[in-house]
Amino acid sequence: VAKMACRLSLTEEDFCCPICYDIFRDPVLLACSHSICNICVKTFWNRRGTQDCPICRTVSSNPNPPINIVLRNMCDLMREETTQEPPVETVEVCSLHGEPLTFFCTEDQELVCGKCRNAKSHKNHRIRSTEDALNLLIFCLHQFLETEEAARTTALKKEEEQKSEIIKKKTEEIRSGMLSLSQIIESIEDQLRRNDFTFLVVRSHTFLEQQINFAFYPIPLPASHILQSKMHLTFDPNTAHPYLLVSDDLTSITYSDEHFPQLPANPERFDGYTSILGSEGFNSGTHCWDIEVGDSTAWAVGVITESAYKHRQTPSKTGLWYVGFCNGKYGKGCSPQILTLLRVTQRIQRIRVQLDWDKGKVTFTDSGRDIGLHMFKHRFTERVWGFWTAIMNEHVLVLG
Repeated sequence: VAKMACRLSLTEEDFCCPICYDIFRDPVLLACSHSICNICVKTFWNRRGTQDCPICRTVSSNPNPPINIVLRNMCDLMREETTQEPPVETVEVCSLHGEPLTFFCTEDQELVCGKCRNAKSHKNHRIRSTEDALNLLIFCLHQFLETEEAARTTALKKEEEQKSEIIKKKTEEIRSGMLSLSQIIESIEDQLRRNDFTFLVVRSHTFLEQQINFAFYPIPLPASHILQSKMHLTFDPNTAHPYLLVSDDLTSITYSDEHFPQLPANPERFDGYTSILGSEGFNSGTHCWDIEVGDSTAWAVGVITESAYKHRQTPSKTGLWYVGFCNGKYGKGCSPQILTLLRVTQRIQRIRVQLDWDKGKVTFTDSGRDIGLHMFKHRFTERVWGFWTAIMNEHVLVLG
């Protein structure tokens, strides 16, 4: 009965700490008879540097005031009865005024109470409520995250495009290699069936009374190779066979075996093959050009090394890589005289030659239908030139 009477005569505020506003935990009894949570009063004293009461400012001489046992027991009992109720949110208090820190100073970047807000130290400062400051912070965080997300998404898309391009190039290389291997196998099988290992001798007397038209076009290359590549092709008139007349701008030639001017017998000129070289050789990088062969009945196009060109009167086994057409058959070769069969299902109208000097590759493609024809591999150690051979009757060869 006494216990019930005691509870009825007390209000909930009698059991709450004046600092944390929660039910007392280990309340201590100060010299002024005020009770404060032990941890709250110690925190308050540490911030102020003095042992005064947060309520009446009476200084306490005892740094470890005694526990208010009666109050603690009553608070424990009340806490047991209110365990199902949500806990009261702990609010930090100002170390100078003991009031809740419900404002935020944007200049000093610190929490302040209502009295600090009007103090001289924060005069003319921009003061926001903690709720507004929190909402502003959340907004800034959202903005930052959205910007960061957009930047990362852009970077990922760019990386994906680059990787897709690399995969595409690798796939084309593999496809070209498989096609070349298939053609080699088919050529060997055909040769074994016919017991015939040659079909084309590339010499000038075999081309008489035949005609051809060539047109050369520069092919755009990847940006990483532009500085190493020749994008404008011209002929070298010093290497042209006497039957080939080169225009003044070095971009076209005309074939004639009846009327041609007396030309100096310089050592660079072809005299056995009706051939001509490009104006410059290559010793690095990737280079590409197209040749329009149309309905021509005999031609050979490819590349030749500098040493093979200098010793063209005594041909070596290597140094010349080309694809040719004669007597209705296509062939490929890496020696000046003998070609092996190259299986082609449709007549070639335009052929592309691509030289990758650094990787040691010479690739031939039916560019009209984008079909790989053959790829030679060789470790280049010297300069390589574009090489063209043809017999033509008053037809014009034009460089793009």
